[in-house]
Amino acid sequence: MTIGLAHAELIAVVTAITTDEPRVMTVREGAALPSGPFEFGHRTLQSGLREWIHEQTHHPVGYLEQLYTFADRDRNNEILGGRTISIGYLGLVREQEAPSGKSAFWHGWYEYFPWEDHRQGRPDILDSIIDRVRAWADSERLAAEILTDQAWRKDSTGGATNYHAASVSPDWAPNGRSIAFGSAAPRLGSSIYTIKPNGKGVRRVGRSHFPNNDFQSVYSPDGKRFAFNSDRRYKNFCCVDLFTMGLKGGRQRLVNRSFRNHGILNPVWESLPR
Repeated sequence: MTIGLAHAELIAVVTAITTDEPRVMTVREGAALPSGPFEFGHRTLQSGLREWIHEQTHHPVGYLEQLYTFADRDRNNEILGGRTISIGYLGLVREQEAPSGKSAFWHGWYEYFPWEDHRQGRPDILDSIIDRVRAWADSERLAAEILTDQAWRKDSTGGATNYHAASVSPDWAPNGRSIAFGSAAPRLGSSIYTIKPNGKGVRRVGRSHFPNNDFQSVYSPDGKRFAFNSDRRYKNFCCVDLFTMGLKGGRQRLVNRSFRNHGILNPVWESLPR
């Protein structure tokens, strides 16, 4: 068993009910919750968090209860070769005005979760959310049906190739003209393929070589590239790196590498404001 470093992060969800509205204490102009690392000088997890709350908000906190703990391997971690354990606490307080000179502010809970606000009846935003979730679910189901319906196709020798076997993680191109997916069916070791929505035109675009694997490909927002995972740089399959490549498999580039048996999984593109 490999032993590595673990970084504990303490997070506070300090809440209050003011004039029938749930409120939450925030820092960084409403972009984050009070938080900080668990340090050797802290007597306990809770006492350490109380120190961070006081330093960042100066708001008194009475009741504090541990709420959740996350330690997923693919969570953001700024420590080389380490791992982040995020421990959240719920604090119930009476709202007091944040002291001047601090970047702490109270915000309404429903500013962050408007679909939860049923005080004036069913929120209109729910319709948009439901429509988008249904569209996403339908696209995932359709992609799976396409792969299933075209499970058996002829290879160059005339034999049958089952592309559906072990076909995983379908992702639609932004223009809707193709679907990318990972499959280990026609060869040993998984690679990345694309297929047209009519089930034709299966094409391999990944460049992995047995026994290594390329997998979990996703189209970029402009539809010109893929982001994908690969263990190609490791003979013992210990780690997973993040790569990008062109639509035909060219211009492959290592974007981020793993550290000490950690993996980078489930890539997601984000469109940043210009």
